[in-house]
Amino acid sequence: MLEIIFLMFFAHALADGTFQPERMSIGKHRYCNEKYNPFWYQWLFSHAMTHGGFVYLATNNVSLGIAEFIAHSVIDFLKTEGWIGCKEDQVLHIFCKCAWIFVFLGV
Repeated sequence: MLEIIFLMFFAHALADGTFQPERMSIGKHRYCNEKYNPFWYQWLFSHAMTHGGFVYLATNNVSLGIAEFIAHSVIDFLKTEGWIGCKEDQVLHIFCKCAWIFVFLGV
């Protein structure tokens, strides 16, 4: 159990930091003025898929990976639209990781 928890949070740190280049962080905002803005949804979904892939790798459960992809897409979209802030964004992401852990462990 501790291993899964560690992997989930380690993967979250990697996907939100190391594996999210600045152009992706900026480009996933629908209203940014960058040259790659017309592809904002591709940046958003690519970032969310990275998270979903890590959840799958940590749990070996494709349903949880898909759930993470969907949840991360929605949460980050809400943040980029300004409907929630950075703190709420991270709290929701952590809540989702905890939910996946409970589902995975059958608690």
